[in-house]
Amino acid sequence: MQSKVVELALAKCRFRFKSSQVSGVSAGGDYVKLAVSERAGLIERILDCLRRSVSGSKAELRGSTATGLCDEYSDIDIKWQVPANAFENCLTRAGDILSGIAPVESVRWDPEYRGNPWRRVIFIRFADVPLFWRVDLDIRTEAHEQQRSFEFEQDRQTWSLTESALMNAVAAVKAHLRGQDASAFQLLARAYARVGLPSPKGNVKTQIRLLVDHVAQEDPSAIRLVSRVRSLLQEAFQR
Repeated sequence: MQSKVVELALAKCRFRFKSSQVSGVSAGGDYVKLAVSERAGLIERILDCLRRSVSGSKAELRGSTATGLCDEYSDIDIKWQVPANAFENCLTRAGDILSGIAPVESVRWDPEYRGNPWRRVIFIRFADVPLFWRVDLDIRTEAHEQQRSFEFEQDRQTWSLTESALMNAVAAVKAHLRGQDASAFQLLARAYARVGLPSPKGNVKTQIRLLVDHVAQEDPSAIRLVSRVRSLLQEAFQR
């Protein structure tokens, strides 16, 4: 039944290309042959994995995919409602749980919800899945059941400004492919601000290239993501 719900939700989305024309970037930088139908399958596997991992939990689509306003570039927004007694465990194990779907390359905790006693948002990037299809996992429990504020080790970790800037570059590529260069420039302005630089002159491609080059020099730990964004940039602007 749930598979049919996902299928219907995705059917309403405004995909502009036939499934055979949609591709993405692999961990090695080459485009992988992932079709829209495979994106739907990925979503279904994620939802099923989350539900099976915690008894009594509910995983469902949210955001543009749930409303039918997504396209082939949209990320994957999921709400995971979990029992109060499982909340902390779900937060600390979210990346490990989803590694059963595909190798997990990055898990980042949204600092906006740091210490929140009933809600956290985690950004999960898979190694072998297109950069466009990041999972934004909104984990919640009932507010009245979980009142105390608490922190995890992950809460105390520094939010990586360089990784955040690179993911803004990915969002800028999305905006460009959607024909929304004004939005792309806004995203890039925020990306440059995160690494302490003013936006340079140039088109979308030039600004992304310069940003990626800067991050590559300043943050060696981001080299894997740098490589993937470079590959994405090359392919996206060959279309």
